[in-house]
Amino acid sequence: MKGIDTKARLDEYLEELERINRLEKIDFCGRYLGASSTHNVADPMELYELYNNGFHVVGIHGDTSHGEEYFAKDRYRHDLLEISEIRKRYRIPVNGCVYIPVDYDAGPENWGGIREYFKNIEMGVRLNDELRKAYQLGGFGVMGSGYVCSQVKREHPNIRTWVIHKDDWRPPMTRKFKPDIERVDCVRETSFPVNWDIALKDCGAWKLNVAKFV
Repeated sequence: MKGIDTKARLDEYLEELERINRLEKIDFCGRYLGASSTHNVADPMELYELYNNGFHVVGIHGDTSHGEEYFAKDRYRHDLLEISEIRKRYRIPVNGCVYIPVDYDAGPENWGGIREYFKNIEMGVRLNDELRKAYQLGGFGVMGSGYVCSQVKREHPNIRTWVIHKDDWRPPMTRKFKPDIERVDCVRETSFPVNWDIALKDCGAWKLNVAKFV
């Protein structure tokens, strides 16, 4: 499956998106999701427009940068509450995935905080039946370097992985590692900022019946 991800509001670029789809045959769109709408975060009706135009959606958590300082102690508590609200707000099916981004080239020296964060995420979902079921069915993911994704996957097999900056950031711990989604290069020009992706496995993309969405 081919896809794109962007911080742009795609309901403002539907004609351009249709043009891209004719050229590239896009299957899914990765969009930033939050408990409330901001400049970067999708509105539920934007997803409705994507569904109505035949696209699947993949969720990316949050509107703030998930840098090194983000993965501080107890941050997971806030994120679990927000992800619960996100899943309700956008009516995400139980196996639809929301990827948590690690927005920097993290390596072994940074792994401790990231490791603790995802360990606490796994423990925290046990307290919420809906999140626990979503977690078990691949409803949580990590987006980051090959190193981070391979390490998270090794310790948390249920978490999906999305590798970005594969040529610039640190590589996976093993060559055998294959992410669910991989960001790839593409030379096509667009009128809005866009990254290009390919799903190597079932990546947790979803599409709702628009008749039931309104």
